[in-house]
Amino acid sequence: MNAKNLNNNSKILIRAWSLALLALLVIFSLPLTGCSSDPTGTSGTSASGYTMALRANPGELRADGSSTALVMVEVWDENGNYVDAETVTFSTTLGALANATVTTTNGVAINTFTSSTSEGMAVIAAAVENIVAKAEIVQFYTNNE
Repeated sequence: MNAKNLNNNSKILIRAWSLALLALLVIFSLPLTGCSSDPTGTSGTSASGYTMALRANPGELRADGSSTALVMVEVWDENGNYVDAETVTFSTTLGALANATVTTTNGVAINTFTSSTSEGMAVIAAAVENIVAKAEIVQFYTNNE
């Protein structure tokens, strides 16, 4: 492979990543159907002065054990700057999360939530240092609505 092909391949890869990030921004800027866009139970600022927000899309999933939603946590410092390389710990009362912990990249941690086969409201929690954000964000259903 010559230098020109390598350079073109690098440009294609950068464009692909840029489009993927743009798609994530669009997804998380859409209205969140059936969920709370504001976290509940957020307990102030962390020991390092961080605050956070928790969102998911979509807000409703079929109770089939395979439907998924993206869960996003944003972490920023007291000056409003996104915090990089911070560990976010996730938990849920129903369904499953792909990862128990995710490290922020440019202030954002993204996880995948998979529905349960039981109907009910999942409460997903995200913790950074000594603060926790909880949100009732995914309503399971089994009928064909």
